[in-house]
Amino acid sequence: MSAPAFFSGQMNVAKNADWIAAFQLTDSVNPIDLSGSDFRLMIRKHEEDHEAVVTAQTPDDGIQLDDPVNGMFSIVITRDKLARLFAGNYVSDLIRYRPDGCAERIWDASPVQVIDGTTRAMTDAAPGAVHFTSKAHVD
Repeated sequence: MSAPAFFSGQMNVAKNADWIAAFQLTDSVNPIDLSGSDFRLMIRKHEEDHEAVVTAQTPDDGIQLDDPVNGMFSIVITRDKLARLFAGNYVSDLIRYRPDGCAERIWDASPVQVIDGTTRAMTDAAPGAVHFTSKAHVD
């Protein structure tokens, strides 16, 4: 079983859309300065699995520090990465590597519930499918 984290909660992912979430890390009152920090998030089918199926990390692979002095960062996991997952439950957490070398478990995102999603891009449509055209009129 995983160790406690600052935050915990279920992560719901649909493979037909990018997963985008913005966060602000605070001490309950004041923002925590994230300057010089690195972050890594891994999604695995089972906690004991050797390999992660999907990863996101700073600086250029899905996690960005939006306003580090004010504790603000974003996670963006693209549909291309999510395509590696099958529908079902996974486990994940988010680790912050502080400038002093300490690693903090920020978020226990388990379970990660993955669904295929209903809406697909036109490139996923069946051969011969007709593109929908709206005929709505707005005055």
